[in-house]
Amino acid sequence: MYLYKKIFISYLYIIFFILITSSVSGFSGGTKKEQKNPRIPPSVYSADIKIGPFRLKPSFSIKNAGYDSNIFFSPQQPVADYTATPTAGLRSVLLFGNRAFLDFGGELGWLWFARTRSQNYLNRYADAHLEFYLSRFTFYIEEGYAKARERFGYEIDSRTLHTINSLNMGINYEPSDKVSLKFAYNQDLLRYDSQAIFRDYRLDEILNHMKNSFGLTYRQQILPKTAALSEFSYTKYGFDNPDSNLNSVSYRALWGAEFDPSAFIQGTFKMGFAYLTFTSPDIKDYKGLAGSASLRFRFSDYTYFLVDFNQDTYFSYWAYYFLSKLYGGTLGFYLSERIKIDITGTVINNFYEATEIWKEERRIDRLHLYRVNIWYRLAESIGTGVGISYLERTSNWGYEWDGLTIFSLVSYEF
Repeated sequence: MYLYKKIFISYLYIIFFILITSSVSGFSGGTKKEQKNPRIPPSVYSADIKIGPFRLKPSFSIKNAGYDSNIFFSPQQPVADYTATPTAGLRSVLLFGNRAFLDFGGELGWLWFARTRSQNYLNRYADAHLEFYLSRFTFYIEEGYAKARERFGYEIDSRTLHTINSLNMGINYEPSDKVSLKFAYNQDLLRYDSQAIFRDYRLDEILNHMKNSFGLTYRQQILPKTAALSEFSYTKYGFDNPDSNLNSVSYRALWGAEFDPSAFIQGTFKMGFAYLTFTSPDIKDYKGLAGSASLRFRFSDYTYFLVDFNQDTYFSYWAYYFLSKLYGGTLGFYLSERIKIDITGTVINNFYEATEIWKEERRIDRLHLYRVNIWYRLAESIGTGVGISYLERTSNWGYEWDGLTIFSLVSYEF
């Protein structure tokens, strides 16, 4: 963990040194008209509270306020309760002229249940992102932190207390307006609490691990609103438990396309080959397809359709790993400028290969999610709404449950 922090701080010093020594003349005073750099995301400039080079954006929301018929997703004797998650956050941006920006912030969310007090918890999130521009190079570094009691992944049904620390850094080189090459390093540290237990398995003893990943992405503009993508990555997983069989290495190569937000089709599609190999000879390696897609089809200014797809491997608390396939779709349309309706359907299939734990047959778990949201915008930055969702898990193993949630939403931000 000390090395993790040392890398982050050292890289931060390097970028600040380059920033100060090469761009002093690029700093602008508060009295001058703000010159926007097209390479800086528009969201950086969007805050209404401006104090010199600082931008502040407070936010407040009440999420999932309503009734849940099965708060533990239990197949037997489901527990119903009333719940809500009031959340407050603050994002801050510090602009360094047109040369760089630092975006940092945090959020607190109180997970509240009326009767099941054991589930109450103050979720905490924080992150920082520094981005610096030099000619045709972009340097970035970011760190994230989350400590929350929430469901993690597509396998563990209960809300578990866990901590995630992440570190991302990289360099993006653009030799021309149509070509870019990005090299990135990512580190993620997952820690389950010692009391996080699911179906008699202690999750910290099985799943606590560190992931180190190196990636290379090549982007080529092939049409005015379409770019081709090629991604190659190497990832190493190291588990805390010295007796773990899950220590492994992953190689993958993905190809796809990225569509401009102003096009009829918006979003990203990537598909390719993945190879997950374990150091233990007792575990069968995975060789097969992997990829993701998040595409938005804009039929008109009032109607759109979202398509989501994801296929990847995930570590299992009981069967080493599983292959998960997600298919989802959302139909959204505006009844007026203030009223929007979203109808969502999602299917997740988890495939487990036969092991010494489960020898009889290949196990398949299926999750079905159906959701309807009605959103009403009261003002430019104030909204409210109501939603109904139904979630069901089925399995050829015989483990089944379902749950109905009726909730309201309230959000406010400057």
